[in-house]
Amino acid sequence: MSIEHNPLSDRLEELLVSFVTEGFNDTEQTEFNQTDWSTLNLDPQQELQQFERSAAAFAVAFDHGVDKSLPDELRRKILDRAKTSFAGTQKLHVGESVVRGFAPTTEIRRETVESVLAPPSWREGLALLAMAACLAIMVFNWNAIFGTGKSYGPVAQLSVAQKRALFIESKPADLVNVAWIQNTDKDAKGNIAWSDSRQEGYMVFDGLDVNDPTVNQYQLWIFEDPNQPYPIDGGVFDVSSTGEVIVPIDAKIPVDKAVQFAVTVEKPGGVVVSERKIIPVLAVVNSAN
Repeated sequence: MSIEHNPLSDRLEELLVSFVTEGFNDTEQTEFNQTDWSTLNLDPQQELQQFERSAAAFAVAFDHGVDKSLPDELRRKILDRAKTSFAGTQKLHVGESVVRGFAPTTEIRRETVESVLAPPSWREGLALLAMAACLAIMVFNWNAIFGTGKSYGPVAQLSVAQKRALFIESKPADLVNVAWIQNTDKDAKGNIAWSDSRQEGYMVFDGLDVNDPTVNQYQLWIFEDPNQPYPIDGGVFDVSSTGEVIVPIDAKIPVDKAVQFAVTVEKPGGVVVSERKIIPVLAVVNSAN
């Protein structure tokens, strides 16, 4: 039995993969918007969103990998759900394989869902990809998300505070977590946490003066040398409350080794080079950190 193949399916798949990996260029955006996809009996915008969710799930899953095994009971539930979900599309053969981890004694059990008929269509493949992404999130982030006894909810919906909590709990080997030193703002307290290897960090402020974004904004500077004339821009941010405020660090270029941080007050939008006239707080990384 032959199955008629629509070449539009392949082209849509190529465009969606291009979008989630590199983003559309102008030509691809125009093609995606103006092509008549109606013969595929699907909504291309929904397919694009599914690709985005799957790509995001994999990105999160493999960003903070741990070697915790998925509990047997949850593993069985996921496998049963897979059998039920795909029973109507094609027969599935479900098998188990053991993957050797990096450590000689580490074994991570995983379920493999293998088709015994024709290769799945790209839509069925996308569904399998999404299921695998969900499984990967739970396997590789099990300890970070569930091991602490805290319920954070869907990864995509984590607040900045929850992301910081996961970051701290993951304990990067080069994590620095130092308190702010008051300078021009004598009421400001808090700390800054940063990892060079992860290029990720968060600032916590309590009592830092509220700013008017139309007048001025705060800007973080990251120093790789205490005497560095042009430190790295760590992002512009606002403070709308005198209570605790958590701000993610947005380093504009990679940081090799942070040794000092300083927050300045600048014009709206920030500056490329700061005169450092007003420095509310700063933080110094001790050699022991």
